[in-house]
Amino acid sequence: MTKKIESLLEKYFEGETSLQEEKELQEYFNSEQVDASLEKYKPMFKYFQKAGLEEFTKKELPLNKPKKRNLFWKIGIAATFLGVFFGISYHLKQQKQQQEAEMVFEQVKEALEMVSVNYNKGTTKITYLKEFDETTNKIINLNEL
Repeated sequence: MTKKIESLLEKYFEGETSLQEEKELQEYFNSEQVDASLEKYKPMFKYFQKAGLEEFTKKELPLNKPKKRNLFWKIGIAATFLGVFFGISYHLKQQKQQQEAEMVFEQVKEALEMVSVNYNKGTTKITYLKEFDETTNKIINLNEL
């Protein structure tokens, strides 16, 4: 009988026993006729028997559902981050537009200064033409007389 139990134990520890063989081992170790060399396995099978008799009061464990408060906090934090992000983006865009407007203003100012300088040069030449025209008119008037 001891050899049979030892071979069943080997199969048991390898995970190769059937339910009937496990039941046979359980009955053997719960009896009072356990061989001295196999006595060390008796507490293990006693524990398995005791654990098998325990009944659980609840079949399902409750899942930790996120509380609505936590959800609102998370949504609030996300909304805050989005608001800050869009606010900074808007501010940077406004700064860029203002810098571009100032740059365009400076370019227009330089162009107008250049036109003004060239216009003034042109008006001085026109005054020379005006004097020339007046002089030629005087000469023409003298010749007609």
